[in-house]
Amino acid sequence: MSLRVGRSTNACHTRDEATRTDHSSTLSDALIARVSLLPQSVQLLEGSVLDNIARFGETVKAPEVVASTQLAGAHAMVGRLSRGYATLISPFGPELSGGQRQRIGLARAMHGGPRLLVLDEPDAHLDAEGEAALLIAIRAAKQAGAAVVLVTHRAVLLSAVDRVLTVAQGRIVDDASATPASAKAMMPSTGIMPGSPAPVASVTAALSL
Repeated sequence: MSLRVGRSTNACHTRDEATRTDHSSTLSDALIARVSLLPQSVQLLEGSVLDNIARFGETVKAPEVVASTQLAGAHAMVGRLSRGYATLISPFGPELSGGQRQRIGLARAMHGGPRLLVLDEPDAHLDAEGEAALLIAIRAAKQAGAAVVLVTHRAVLLSAVDRVLTVAQGRIVDDASATPASAKAMMPSTGIMPGSPAPVASVTAALSL
């Protein structure tokens, strides 16, 4: 029987227990790989645009990166960079605008087909073209079966969501299905909704006031 001894004299594990631990770790890694976040402030690392979108994976496949970028609506934008996907991001490379960084960050978040996509103020630095691409990307992620949690102060993205949770002072003050008139959900509510909200729909907008 194979034993693994930890710091404590009682911390002995059989091979079966070690296998269960390894399986749990693998399961956690698989779950983490299925969750993606686009933060308000996108941080890109030194390297090419392709490497950043692929998260510097050991086996980077260009067609998969291009597919993710197309899904994010950023393929044409990347193509306009000096060297396309090979454009280097570094202190000495071409300066990217905030909107370009945001769109590359969105492509990175969508890479690998996440099942849960969290977008925190994803339109913060976008121009009209970027906003239109973002709406298409949210709908595409939903169609691919992903759950999207969207945090925004703006009503322009509400056309892409199924449900609106309005948050004020750290509490949910309104919970409603999205409608063409949902822009009014951007206004502060005076009452606290009783009870806990139902499980989120496939796409959720949490509006922070």
